[in-house]
Order: sequence, then structure tokens, then C-alpha cells
Amino acid sequence: MEAEPLQIEALNELSEARIRHGFIQKVYSILSCQLLATIAIAAGIMQVGKAWVIANPAMMQVVLFSAFFLTTGVMCCMFCNPQLTRKTPENYILLALFTLGQALLIGFISLQYTQDRSRAQAMVAFLVWQVLLVARAMDLLAFEAGCQALHSRVA
Repeated sequence: MEAEPLQIEALNELSEARIRHGFIQKVYSILSCQLLATIAIAAGIMQVGKAWVIANPAMMQVVLFSAFFLTTGVMCCMFCNPQLTRKTPENYILLALFTLGQALLIGFISLQYTQDRSRAQAMVAFLVWQVLLVARAMDLLAFEAGCQALHSRVA
């Protein structure tokens, strides 16, 4: 008489759910770190950047083009070499470089379009609100997709 392996499907579903929840937590923590870094760098540029831009307009152009090429280069690197996005230290380095490039672009572009501090703070608050709204919409979409997947397994 042969012993059959123990089949506990509820435990399998729980471990899959735990893995999915861990993955979602990791993604949102990375996204939160990127947003915080972008806000911090852009706010720093907006605070001290006006005097620097007036004193060094050519250097601002160099920084803007460098940030643009950095961002584009990272995107091309991720697109042309997708295995880099799956290796642990390399993907974090690519994300950090991408975030740095985007933060510099956002900071200097915001500096060009905001004349006074109250308008700048209102614009930043509005953009943060938009990002939070999109993140909540993604949460709802992920939750709905998860519920639909769960219902399709049961049915």
C-alpha cells in the first residue's frame, strides 16, 4: 500500500496569496521610495535652483540634457537588455538612475513654470494628489482582477 501525498489546496492558495501580497508590498514600497526621492530632489531644486539657474543658465541646459539622456539611456537599457531588470542589484541601480533623471527633469521644468512659492506649492500638492489618485485606482484594479481570478478558480 502506497502512501499518498497530503493534498491541502487551502494551504496552497494561502501561500500563493501571501506571495502575491508580498510582491504587491514590495512594488508599492519601491514606488513610494521613488516618489519620495523625486519629491525631495524636485523640492530642493525649486528651493535653491532659481538663483543657480540665473547665475549658470548654460549649466542648467547641460543638467537638463544630461537628465534627459540618462532617463532615455536607462529606458533603452531596460528595453534592449530585459534580463538586467530581473537581477537584484542591477534593477535597483537602474531604478535609482531613472528616478534621479526624472527628479532632475521635474525639478528644473517646475522651476521654469512656477513664479511664486504659493503657486509652486499648489502645483506640487496637485501633482501629489494625482499620483495618489492613480495609485488608488491601480489598487482597485489589482483588487478587482484578484477577485475575478479567485472567482474563476472557484467556478
